[in-house]
Amino acid sequence: MNINPQIYPTPDCPTVVIREPQETVDLDKVLGRVLWAQGWGLGIYFDVQFWNHDGTRLLTAGRFVVTEDRTEVQVSDVNPAQTMTRDVRHQKFAQIGAWHRFEGEQEVVPLGDVEVKWNVGKRLHEVIVNGEVEDSDPIKERAEAKARAIAEKQQAA
Repeated sequence: MNINPQIYPTPDCPTVVIREPQETVDLDKVLGRVLWAQGWGLGIYFDVQFWNHDGTRLLTAGRFVVTEDRTEVQVSDVNPAQTMTRDVRHQKFAQIGAWHRFEGEQEVVPLGDVEVKWNVGKRLHEVIVNGEVEDSDPIKERAEAKARAIAEKQQAA
């Protein structure tokens, strides 16, 4: 899965926002790419936040610090007449404290056999009736409205 975090500069420390659940993300890979791309040095504090895919609810948050930042020069002597050098940067980070989980009450609307689920592959909200996809929409509110309309029809019948 290709995860593209968003970086927001804030007055106290930058914030890295990832719109995926924390369980599906390999933080070592994602934050390693962020540290390299942003060029954050030793001692920089930064926050990491996991949002839902809509960007409407904060799931978890934590604070990190860059603990190691070193650069070394690698030399390749394959051809003695022409040596090649390159700078290699190694950065490490550590989490400060525990994750803060925001498990607020979910807004549950009883729809009977109708449910709305996010399809990651199609990037659509699917309205599922009795296990079959009835309709889909990229916007969650419209998909929920369609689901309510279908549930009302079922209740009226």
